[in-house]
Amino acid sequence: MYRPGGRTVIVLLGIAVVVLAGRWAPPPPRGEIAAPRQTVWVERAVDGDTLQLRGLGRVRVIGVDTPEVGQPGYAEATEFTRKTCARRLVEIEVCPVRPVDRYDRVRAMVYYRDDAGREHSLADELIRRRLGHALSIQPCHIPDSHWYDLQSQRPPGEPDGE
Repeated sequence: MYRPGGRTVIVLLGIAVVVLAGRWAPPPPRGEIAAPRQTVWVERAVDGDTLQLRGLGRVRVIGVDTPEVGQPGYAEATEFTRKTCARRLVEIEVCPVRPVDRYDRVRAMVYYRDDAGREHSLADELIRRRLGHALSIQPCHIPDSHWYDLQSQRPPGEPDGE
């Protein structure tokens, strides 16, 4: 039988506090469930799709899967995530449907700002740049089609990476 760990309880309590405080945004398009955003400090990029965040621990980026250690593309994906997110403030949107995965990592959308101040979804950029591929693990507050549509829109001759 599954018993929630300490981090699970903290994440669930945090979500409950935000909900009770009435800080939910208006419902997003396409039938997605609204999730509150919070700004957090990224201590380091563990790999292309996992971050170590101050106060939350390890966070698994929803919607993308990047190569693991020893696989082709691992260094490039990890370096992109490190350059765009590590030692910076990012905004995260914790999945209100299933906030923690089986490895006790927080499941969240991650948004960073580029040097011009434009906001980007880390998952979307990793997919666009061919540093990772679409991966949806349900249940999730964002439909599968979001990432798979994004992945299929990449031009076939588009080069990998930047």
